Amino acid sequence: MSATLQTAVQNSVASENIAMKSPGAHRVVTYKPGQEIYAEGDAVNKWYQVVTGAVRVRRLLSDGQRQVVSVHLSGEVFGFEAGSTHGFFAEAIAKTSLAVCERPPMEEHSTEVLDVALRVAPGGGQRQGKLEIQP
Repeated sequence: MSATLQTAVQNSVASENIAMKSPGAHRVVTYKPGQEIYAEGDAVNKWYQVVTGAVRVRRLLSDGQRQVVSVHLSGEVFGFEAGSTHGFFAEAIAKTSLAVCERPPMEEHSTEVLDVALRVAPGGGQRQGKLEIQP
């Protein structure tokens, strides 16, 4: 990991712990560098908040190359997608701890999930993550 990225990871501080205030169960899971968090085609039944470390979200291009879509640091959330399956891969860049939150069925908690999505949407305050939409 580059010194710049390592410094950014160490200095990044979550302004709000969204995972602890969200509906549904959550747990903290630690991933090794390079370990896959989810793969393209996996069900979108969880979302994640970075506690420590960094996560790279990428897609596999038709020519076999990997394209980085986003990088998430401490406090940021990811794993939201429009469809029912992931269109991307996510992997730990360094040793990374994530708060893993179960995504409730939309019919049960749609207003609570909307509240979380609005808090992480671009322009919704400090940068806390990116919504990912399948290509």
